[in-house]
Amino acid sequence: KYGFGYLLSNGSVGVKFKDATTIIAAPSGTYFQYIDKQEIDRQNRIITHTFSDYPSHLHKKVTLLQHFKTTLEGESKEASMKGGDVGEQLIYIKNWKKMTNSIFFRLSNKTVQVIFSDKSEILLSAGEKTVTY
Repeated sequence: KYGFGYLLSNGSVGVKFKDATTIIAAPSGTYFQYIDKQEIDRQNRIITHTFSDYPSHLHKKVTLLQHFKTTLEGESKEASMKGGDVGEQLIYIKNWKKMTNSIFFRLSNKTVQVIFSDKSEILLSAGEKTVTY
């Protein structure tokens, strides 16, 4: 209805909203980053907030993020809790596409992950120049 909620393997929980904005909670749960596009140059703008201090216009999105965080973390006990420095840019899903037998994800670190309907996965890591099946 509102967007796509996800849990990454590092423990970050995010939501990619239908309005093309993204919100991602740090694994530590102490802060989140809000990503939108600047109107002038269409570049991503990443703003960090704490859960106790953020602009009122983000209230609905933060509430949805907290809902996804509670639900997804309850379903997965495998997520690690590494990372969490407030100055650190979090990894998030930039784009995703659902196909007939697969879902493609492109992460902000240029990693591409494909999950197939038979539960097999392919991970293409641009930084490490590796392919993992």
